[in-house]
Amino acid sequence: MVEYINYKEDKYPIRISYFAIKKVKEETGKALEDIENDITILEPLLYYSMEAGHKAESKNFTVKREDVEFMLDECWLDFISLIKKFFPNGDGNIEKKRK
Repeated sequence: MVEYINYKEDKYPIRISYFAIKKVKEETGKALEDIENDITILEPLLYYSMEAGHKAESKNFTVKREDVEFMLDECWLDFISLIKKFFPNGDGNIEKKRK
């Protein structure tokens, strides 16, 4: 599954995948569940999700890492909404349901 965000005049493919989640963990040492307590996880998540999205669509990925925080300034709410679509229960809760 690939979703999209718009930034300035361009449309960017987003795919929150194993690759993106793994790279966030490697870079930050934190899991996605930590987003609630540390929103800075969103920046690498957006970057690696865009990289995965570009790969999924066989597109050249040219976004610079240092530009992602400015993209988040413009696309914050759109990206937050997209995150929810990538998890099975659809509500954005990435913790496993306990019975």
